Amino acid sequence: MHAARIELLQRMPIFGGIRTEILQFLLALCPIVSVPTDEYFFRGDDQGDSMFVLEMGNAAVLKSWRGRNYLLQTLKEGDCFGEMSAM
Repeated sequence: MHAARIELLQRMPIFGGIRTEILQFLLALCPIVSVPTDEYFFRGDDQGDSMFVLEMGNAAVLKSWRGRNYLLQTLKEGDCFGEMSAM
């Protein structure tokens, strides 16, 4: 699975120019997070300190307003998110 993660990252513009051994080093430092269906990676009012790369499945980006959730975007394999809050 480690080789598949490296390949996924190298297909992304943000990581595509990074050598394999550097990505291996970075992956050794990064936790793998598994989020069950209908659960959240994070919520809008959480303090942002992470960037996520969606390895498999889909994730909905929702905005809550006046007690309702609105779908802003659906993320797919290879999409990254949360990076703006981690800067």
